[in-house]
Amino acid sequence: MRILFFSFLLFPAVAFSQWNYKSRYTQGYYAEFGGPSRGASFNYSRVLYEQPKGFLASSAGLAYIWGYATIRGQSNPGGFQNSGLGIPLSLTYNYSLGNIDERLKNRITRKCITRPPRYYFDWFAEAGGALTPSFFNKASNEKNRIVYSGILGLRIQLKISRPYKDNDLVIFARGGISPFYDKKTFHFTQLGSLYGSLGIGI
Repeated sequence: MRILFFSFLLFPAVAFSQWNYKSRYTQGYYAEFGGPSRGASFNYSRVLYEQPKGFLASSAGLAYIWGYATIRGQSNPGGFQNSGLGIPLSLTYNYSLGNIDERLKNRITRKCITRPPRYYFDWFAEAGGALTPSFFNKASNEKNRIVYSGILGLRIQLKISRPYKDNDLVIFARGGISPFYDKKTFHFTQLGSLYGSLGIGI
């Protein structure tokens, strides 16, 4: 009985370890809210190193850093007061978790598929770090500095097969936690400690 129990627990890990993801891409663009930008950013991402089980990617972007009001409770439309510009630079490793939704669907139904699907979903566990050189105007209470962030979350990639094109379309979404170190303090609840992004591979 114990052998069956542990076999059941280990089965997903074994199944996922045999999976080679299909939604491959080498570079892309994505918009992100929160995270290393602590506001909103537009980024370029590129795969540096690829393995059957995952890939190492870097990104660079331009961010609008959401500002805080000088006086607590004071109105600050658009976070303009004490806002700034940032250059988020990140390095992440994405480990393939496989095509989770397809595996669940296969467990539920025994329908025989005679042709390859047009859509592929791939799931990744994402971990890494980032640094963001931040620049504020002279009237701001903030000083120019570099902010360091951690990245831990999930990445979902959708590959849409396009037989009439030379390449397939890849759309990806990311989300997770991104605690950052700023002003000699670790921040876990402020704007920027969570992130979400949507992008497209090219």
